[in-house]
Amino acid sequence: MTPTNARDGSVLELIHLLLLLIIVGSVLLALLRVMVGRRSLRLALAGFRRRSTPVRTLRDDEFQALEPLLVDPYKPSKRLTLLGRNVHELSGEYALSIIGSRDNYALQHVIGGVEVILPFDAEGFLATGHNRAQVVLTRRYAVIIRLNSDFDLLQARERDLRRQQLEDDWTSGRRGALKHVDPVAEGAARLLDVPGADTQIDGQVTVLGQRDETAAEVSARMGGGLGLLSGLLWVLAFICLAIAASVEPVSSTSRLVWLATAALLAAMGIRSFWRKRPLGRPGKVNRVRGELNPAVHESRANEPHSPPEVLLGNRLLLEAPRRWQPWLQELRGQQVNAEIRVDDDSIVSLGRTLSIDQETRQFPPVYWGRHVTLTVIALPALLLGLFISPGPTQDLRDARQRIAMKELHFSSPLALLQAAPEPGAAVRLEGQARCSLIRTTGSQQPERLDCRQLFWGDPAPSVALAEPDEATLALYTGEFLRTAMLPGTRSESLLEQPTARFRISNAAEAEALARRGCDNADDDAVASACATLKAAMAEHGIGALGEGQSAPELGSREVSRLRALGRAPARLRIERMAEHAADTIISHQRGDVVLSVSGASRATLPDTGSTAGGTLLERWEWLRDLATGPEPSAFAVTGFVTRQAHAPDGTPEMHIDAARQLNDLWAPLLRSAWLALASWLLLLHGSLALMNGWRQRARNRGLDGVRTSLRLAR
Repeated sequence: MTPTNARDGSVLELIHLLLLLIIVGSVLLALLRVMVGRRSLRLALAGFRRRSTPVRTLRDDEFQALEPLLVDPYKPSKRLTLLGRNVHELSGEYALSIIGSRDNYALQHVIGGVEVILPFDAEGFLATGHNRAQVVLTRRYAVIIRLNSDFDLLQARERDLRRQQLEDDWTSGRRGALKHVDPVAEGAARLLDVPGADTQIDGQVTVLGQRDETAAEVSARMGGGLGLLSGLLWVLAFICLAIAASVEPVSSTSRLVWLATAALLAAMGIRSFWRKRPLGRPGKVNRVRGELNPAVHESRANEPHSPPEVLLGNRLLLEAPRRWQPWLQELRGQQVNAEIRVDDDSIVSLGRTLSIDQETRQFPPVYWGRHVTLTVIALPALLLGLFISPGPTQDLRDARQRIAMKELHFSSPLALLQAAPEPGAAVRLEGQARCSLIRTTGSQQPERLDCRQLFWGDPAPSVALAEPDEATLALYTGEFLRTAMLPGTRSESLLEQPTARFRISNAAEAEALARRGCDNADDDAVASACATLKAAMAEHGIGALGEGQSAPELGSREVSRLRALGRAPARLRIERMAEHAADTIISHQRGDVVLSVSGASRATLPDTGSTAGGTLLERWEWLRDLATGPEPSAFAVTGFVTRQAHAPDGTPEMHIDAARQLNDLWAPLLRSAWLALASWLLLLHGSLALMNGWRQRARNRGLDGVRTSLRLAR
């Protein structure tokens, strides 16, 4: 890792650590604040208990009404126990806090710094500022008995019983006027005035009877759904298909399991989407009569998409379809007959003109949201499939080959040439062939055997090569110069001793060998090296000895220099001969067919020692052996034909990709299946979403036309 990368990694780790500390610190701070707040409330309650003087004792009837309500507001399963029946006076400002998360929270009510429990509908009697209450105490909370001279526990219990009776009457459809319950507790104070509304409102609502929902009303209530289950099943099917496509070829059982799971999920997704949904059991509908008064609910004032609400009398807050809003304005302040679902207080019919049943039967609902859901799932799936696919066309061709399951087997080059498989065919070739000799650049070995290119058939011709002569070999090995150790020189590492002396024992023969090795110099480099060698030998008196001359004596450095000078022209000559031998062998390489194999790691190719040895003579001997026509070696190649061509000498050449096996074609097959499924989902549900959206607009225009006609008829 470079210093820059290490520094960047350290910065990222520091940022991650800081973010983790911030998150953990925020959580701990929130918990600490809650714990401190709860502790301060307990201390405030303890202080209130010490300071407060009881004003009276809790009566038996009050205790009986309160006893079922003694549960911890934060732990409903935990019962609370009164510390006694003493009733205390509590006064102070009211504060409301929310404890917990958005989905799981509890309300914390505090009066005068003491946390209180509000039984029944006491919350509706709270004042915005100062409040006075009578409370009884538990270990952690004060329970309100009376509040602001308006709320009384026994009266609240009576109201709660009347509400329960009212709910029972409403659920059973009992005929008669709905009983009146304190409007403060019922929330009528939260209904905002409508500009221009009459000051006098007839609050009476009479139940006329009860019936079951019609099939059309049940269908309208259930709706078409959003197809979320089907969408989830399709997402899981695509995930399983992706896993099946990425499984290695050896894990065929695992692939089949994932593929079967994907098929099952897709089938379940199709069934879930297209099956006819059961209507279910019809609900109850109450027929009522009362004065209609449009109203706006405070809790929904900031929700522009919430259904409009109407107030029937002064006690039934009902939901109506938005398309009925113009009619609701016209009927405001009038006595109307309405039919209302018992479960959710939604209107199914109003007066003589507005009816869910009639609208549904005359203009059947059109549902397009379900198609939008699957379109939204299919589009990213299609884009992802195009991204991971190397090419849809290639995948389709490979998938077609996989489905065909054809693998052509050839054990002779003649059979291969006769069949002439086209590109894209799966083949298995086995037999005996020879690797090709190739030139290399930028390497210590100028030539090497490349078994990725095989010559199959047609035995290799034997090429005659000129051997290096005796003088050239003697010069290359240094044996042209024989030496004898003079007395006083240690025998080990003679040439490494600067003071060692040697007698040249074959001065005349060495000069003759050098002359023969340098005769007929074939280029300037060899001639120049030979001239340097001859001059050095003459300088040291190496040559024919005259009468009375003694053999020359040289130091170790002079001997090493002469042998190096002798090796220079010999090396050049042997290199030229090796290059000529390689060119001759390459030009004479033959076969009935040439196989070019890519992805050789997945093929069984000959192992014949693909390169020569390290020295020049080893290179020459290796080339000489190749020139004699080596025996072919066994090979086996399985893959796909990618191209057919001809070598420069006209020999047929076939390119085989061994990296692509027939078993490997599961991946393109499954990628093609992925693209096909995603395209089918997108085209089908995208077009149906557009079509049903247009039909929905046509339905709305039809409903608007009918209502306009009815309005004009009136």
